[in-house]
Amino acid sequence: MEKPIEFHKQFILKEELWPRAPLLPLTRKDADRSLGKELGVITESDKTLVYLTNYLIFPKTHFELNRIPSIMYDSVDAMLADGWNVD
Repeated sequence: MEKPIEFHKQFILKEELWPRAPLLPLTRKDADRSLGKELGVITESDKTLVYLTNYLIFPKTHFELNRIPSIMYDSVDAMLADGWNVD
């Protein structure tokens, strides 16, 4: 059973709930179903910028981080509306 959007929103907004702070892994269903799920990561410093990578291989340097594709949203609500959920 999927959790309601409000659960995900409150979890994202309260960093003290993040088990892997300062990072929070996210997932969303792949639109064309070829991958099953897309993986993403947000940071405490910018909760509306989703880095399209796996939490386990998240870059350690800013140089590496700038090379990863990302999606910037206007708000957490917009990010959730696009299908991202707390993993």
